[in-house]
Amino acid sequence: MSNQAEHPTLLIPGPVEFDDEVLQAMSHYSQSHVGAPFVATFGETLTMLRQLLQTSNPQSQPFVISGSGTLGWDFVAANLVERGDDVLVLHTGYFADSFADCFETYGVNATQLKAPIGDRPQLPEVEKALKERNYKLITVTHVDTSTGVLSEVKALSELVHRVSPETLVVVDGVCSVGSEDIQFDEWGIDAVLTASQKAIGCPAGLCIMMYSGRAIERFKNRTTLPSSYFASIKNWLPIMQNYEAKKASYFATPSPQLIHALHTSLTQILARPLAERFSIHRETSKRIKSTISSYGLTQLATKPENQADGMTAIYLPEGMKAPEVLPNLLKRGVIFAGGLHKEIATKYIRFGHMGVSVVDPARKDVDKALAALKEGLEEAGYQDSIMSGDESAAEAPLMQEPESPRNSIDDNSFVSEEGQPTSPNAFIWALSIAASVSGLLFGYDTGVISSTLVSIGPADLSHPLSTLDKSLITSSTSLFALIASPLAGILADRRGRKYVVLVADVLFVIGAVWQALTGSVIGLVVGRSIIGLAVGGASLVVPLYISELSPSAFRGMLVTLSILFVTGGQVVAYVLGYVLAPRYQGWRWMVGLGAIPAVFQFCLLLMLPETPRWLVKAGHESAARAVLMKVYVSNRNTIAERVLRDIKREITEEESTCKLIHTTVPGADSWLWSMGFQHRMTELLYVGGNRRGLIIACFLQGLQQLCGFNSIMYFSATIFSLLGFTSPILTSLTVAATNFVCTLIALFIIDRVGRRAILLQSIPVMMAGLVLCSVSYHFLGFPTKDVNMLKQIHSATYSPWATFIVVSLLIFVCGYAIGLGNIAWQQSELFPLSVRSLGSGFATATNWGCNFLVGLTFLPMMEYLTPVWTFSLYALVCFVGWLLAWKIYPETRGVGLEEMRGLLKNGWGVKESLDRSASPRLRVA
Repeated sequence: MSNQAEHPTLLIPGPVEFDDEVLQAMSHYSQSHVGAPFVATFGETLTMLRQLLQTSNPQSQPFVISGSGTLGWDFVAANLVERGDDVLVLHTGYFADSFADCFETYGVNATQLKAPIGDRPQLPEVEKALKERNYKLITVTHVDTSTGVLSEVKALSELVHRVSPETLVVVDGVCSVGSEDIQFDEWGIDAVLTASQKAIGCPAGLCIMMYSGRAIERFKNRTTLPSSYFASIKNWLPIMQNYEAKKASYFATPSPQLIHALHTSLTQILARPLAERFSIHRETSKRIKSTISSYGLTQLATKPENQADGMTAIYLPEGMKAPEVLPNLLKRGVIFAGGLHKEIATKYIRFGHMGVSVVDPARKDVDKALAALKEGLEEAGYQDSIMSGDESAAEAPLMQEPESPRNSIDDNSFVSEEGQPTSPNAFIWALSIAASVSGLLFGYDTGVISSTLVSIGPADLSHPLSTLDKSLITSSTSLFALIASPLAGILADRRGRKYVVLVADVLFVIGAVWQALTGSVIGLVVGRSIIGLAVGGASLVVPLYISELSPSAFRGMLVTLSILFVTGGQVVAYVLGYVLAPRYQGWRWMVGLGAIPAVFQFCLLLMLPETPRWLVKAGHESAARAVLMKVYVSNRNTIAERVLRDIKREITEEESTCKLIHTTVPGADSWLWSMGFQHRMTELLYVGGNRRGLIIACFLQGLQQLCGFNSIMYFSATIFSLLGFTSPILTSLTVAATNFVCTLIALFIIDRVGRRAILLQSIPVMMAGLVLCSVSYHFLGFPTKDVNMLKQIHSATYSPWATFIVVSLLIFVCGYAIGLGNIAWQQSELFPLSVRSLGSGFATATNWGCNFLVGLTFLPMMEYLTPVWTFSLYALVCFVGWLLAWKIYPETRGVGLEEMRGLLKNGWGVKESLDRSASPRLRVA
């Protein structure tokens, strides 16, 4: 839905309603018209105009000049013809008269070939006229704004080239470009002129033109100077050529704000196939005209082949005048235009249906307009005629997307009102599960160390393990995960998300084998460090990979699936620890078995695709489209193109943002790979929305570790040994199992309840568990600061308070697993595409940095601060974390990845997100 101030819906044949992002681009701060950022934007805009008008001929030249569409007439008259030349103007309404007047002003003889109102000159008439006189050019108004008459340009151009090949074909496309198909090269057109404010969807103020090489050559062969200074091709041609080549140039100052708006609008238009855009306009137009007919009304253009797709000129009932009807529409929040044709101006009204009002179904502009038209006519006294008409067409939905070639729905996929899937199909499940195997490895390698530390015999590694040895073995994984995370983020941008997971699999295998074969503490630390590199890369990229592949309706659930695999890996680690610990050097089997899932995932991932967002970023749009077509089963073409458009739009916005920060960008032809780390760091830290996303992500990841959870996972067997349990590994399994079950609960509620709500309700549960644990340790009275804990492992005796400690830890783990344990890993949704990997990398590094700190300090804190104060400190951290989460963490449920940038743009977005979340319909993208 639009965020614009409430206003009547403008549905005249131009200006039209504008998209929010286009209007936002109009508010761009002041910028030098010869500075590198603006020059790059202008150059890209000219290149996109080539795509819109479908010309790849390098001899063609686009022009964008400050002025209205009328300036285009002056350009033609001042440059392509000379005083005394003859031109043929095909007349379909008011604007042909005006074009002819323009020619006469420049001393050019304009002959008009007129048709009856609502019709167009017929080809035989045109052929006859061309044979009677040598015309320098012929002009045709593609859609006449005064009558809604559509001219057939293709057939006309073929006729001109056959009968009078020296005659230039000039198309006035002010009311057609963007809503009607124009194939500049294929149809042999020499000039198209248009304006920004109609179907192109940019505010008024830009004259837009495309000239063929033949037209420019005609200008160069003039025998007299151009009869205009401002509208001279001589002055503007080198300017446009330089801008398109990304070179600064100057003749007259352009409007940077309008160019930015045009750039945004063209990006939106070209994000979907042009054929689809024209089809949407065509189908909407048919429905509008059918509804109008059902009201008993007629059009000026009575023949279907003469009817435009972007507007409809409607005769009012006999005896009714436009001033009687238009105010009634305005009262209902709709603005139509009065008649413009001099002979019948008061007898008809004009309905413009083009641009965002047509291509954005959520706006419902057309439905609103037709309802207002019916009620407005009734109020003006036309009630009986309307009520006697067939209203079935009027009641038909107007804002339908074109039918997809395939409308079948996967048996396992349900689809929402917007056509978006609301549960994953088999393809998405397969991708998510395959990627989540890394989570299994992550969980296994972090969980297995708990069993390993109590299973290593005194002679296995040359000497018994000390507190320092255990801390180093445990924390080395976290330290190297900390190092790997930001590096993995950079690598994920350069080589792809899947590539990083494959590298991590190789490291998992090497690390597992190394640990299994080592004979020293140093060797085990090295093996754990290699595992740390793998865990750091996988923990960053797997949530990123899944989130970029998942529709937002269940993105949280699928990212949580990867966390479920982490907890599952921990359960497997404890089970194997329990089974293998009694065996001779069974710990070597524990660590070595971690290689098997890594080999399996490596083979599986070779067959799976890269994420569509990375593919678009890397320039592989067709491959991205193919992936999206598998993700969205129902109505796949429309939705895939819509998502593709949003991704491309976000990339374009990020390019623009980058240009605002840096005056120059290395390698402008490939901004993604040539932009260095420093540039992306600047964008991450100095763009407000990016910086806020980074703060939130790092805060959540830091809190996830500083609350003490992983200290329990790493040292649970050690803790339970101290508490006198005869089977500490089996007791530890209850912690892992609780973690798994509660993560499974989170899997099903995260996209229904919402991230923020779950987090704020689960942290108090964690605090309760930690406080209860601290109290239980107090009454247990063991150990104290004066007792070396590790020396008491084999002499500890069981106390009933130990059971309370286990229960309190399970309460803590339950709250953690439902909330903080998985919500922190939703981090990638907080960043726009250009800094998503880098921001996620730093957030993950924060996680592992805090993990390293907790792993290194837990046993010393237990020994020197006592367990009472250790768990009390963790509870205090949770309390501070709850306060910060309440203040800065917005609700991201249902927010598309490409929408998040706007949510954090001007603040933390908490209130906006809560208002949006409370809406009965969440946009799914």
